[in-house]
Amino acid sequence: MTFKKSLFILLLLLTAGLLSACSGSGFASTSWPGITASEDRVYVASGNHVYSLQAAGGALIWRYPAAAERGVSFFAAPALTPDSQVIAGGYDRKLYSLDAQSGASNWVFEEATNHYIAGPVVIENSIFAPNSDGNLYAVDLAGKALWPAPYQTSQALWAAPTVNATTLYLPGLNHQLFAIQAATGKVVWGPLDLDGAMVGTPALSEDGILYVGTFENDLRALRAGTG
Repeated sequence: MTFKKSLFILLLLLTAGLLSACSGSGFASTSWPGITASEDRVYVASGNHVYSLQAAGGALIWRYPAAAERGVSFFAAPALTPDSQVIAGGYDRKLYSLDAQSGASNWVFEEATNHYIAGPVVIENSIFAPNSDGNLYAVDLAGKALWPAPYQTSQALWAAPTVNATTLYLPGLNHQLFAIQAATGKVVWGPLDLDGAMVGTPALSEDGILYVGTFENDLRALRAGTG
C-alpha cells in the first residue's frame, strides 16, 4: 500500500471518528463531508443533508432538508455570509442559501449544469461558486447574478478560489490558473499553464505570494499581482 493511499484512509477514519463523536447529532457520514465552523456552530455538508451542530458537544440544531430527498446530496463545504446565510452547493447542480439559525431555505440558484464539488467563497456581499461545468458563478446575497455571464473555463472546477479584497485566484483541472476581478469577472492575468491539474485551493501570503500545488507533484510560488 502506497503512502498516499495510507494517508487517505487515515484521513477518512479520522473524519468518521470525529463525526461519530458528535453526541446527539443524529446522523452518520456516508461520504467525505465538507465542514465549516463559526464561533458556536459547525455546518456539515454530507450525504443527503446540510447539518448545523453545536460546536460544544455536537448536538444537532437543524438539518436541511428535514427528510432526505431523492437526487439531493451535498459534498462541498458550506460558506457563511455576513447576513447569516449558509451557502451550500449540491450534487443536484443547485446552490442553496439557508438561514443559519433555523435552516430554512432563503433561495436556490439553479443555473449550473453539473455538480458542486468545491465549496463557495464569500467576499463581503458577493458569493463565488465554482462548478464542475467549468463555470465560476458570481451571485449577490439574494442569489442574483453579479456578472453578465459566469467566468467560463475549458474543464471542471474542483477547487475553491483563493481571494483577496478585489481578486479571485482560480485553479482548474485544465492545468490553468486564472486571476479574475471579483467585481466584474474580467481577467487580471492568465490563464497561466502550470502543467498539472489543480484540485486544491491556493494559499496567498501576506506579502503577495501565491502558493499552488498541482498533480505533477509541483509546488509553485507566483507573484499574485502578475502571475
